[in-house]
Amino acid sequence: MSRPFSTGDMMKETKQAAASPEARAAMHELMAAFEAFKAGA
Repeated sequence: MSRPFSTGDMMKETKQAAASPEARAAMHELMAAFEAFKAGA
């Protein structure tokens, strides 16, 4: 991530993107990568 972002901003963007299957898939990938990063992978 090149810019800091708040959870509120992310949730707002997620809700706006949720209508798009492509966007939902991308968000799923992003969250999976974030979980792996948090786990120390």
